Amino acid sequence: MTEIKQLNWQRDNFENIEEAWEGDLWERQRLGIQLTNYVDRLQCGAVLALDARWGEGKTWFVRHWAKYLDDTQHNVIYLDAFANDYLDDPFLTIAAEISQAFKGSNEIDAEEIEDFNSKTASVLISLASIIPMIAARAGLHMIGLGALGEAAQQTYKEGKELYDLASDQITEKVKEKIEEKINSHHIEKETIQDFKNELSL
Repeated sequence: MTEIKQLNWQRDNFENIEEAWEGDLWERQRLGIQLTNYVDRLQCGAVLALDARWGEGKTWFVRHWAKYLDDTQHNVIYLDAFANDYLDDPFLTIAAEISQAFKGSNEIDAEEIEDFNSKTASVLISLASIIPMIAARAGLHMIGLGALGEAAQQTYKEGKELYDLASDQITEKVKEKIEEKINSHHIEKETIQDFKNELSL
């Protein structure tokens, strides 16, 4: 019986790249420098799309470019959408990554980070509360067209006053929970990565 030899591919450790572009067999450094020069000239934000088939080196390029940008004093956040796809809200994921980057900055103090997290929580609460409000107003408009309009509107106003009172208290608690989620995002991410590492052993 013939012995089957197992292939052991060496996996790149993208978490600890020591030197940007090391092992650049396809000379992608040139593209990274060109893109950096392009981004440096922009007067406003932009979105760059990098597209290639699976296995053609997108992750390698982006990780090494991020290291190069970091080495050349650019603010960089690397966000792996697939690694964070267990989260329901992409806005929360992005905000948590920005908050984490702020924590590593010498230019941003703890009070500013707390303010950012608080504003992020407020935005999330606002976004969550808009949809039911729109639905309720649309329903009232439809009721207003019928004979029950005035009575329904009075009931709505009384209910809304009670709702607003309770809502303010609930909103504050929800805001606190969102801020906790932003602060613990990095720990959750590391825990999931540790779990994946254990599974791959």
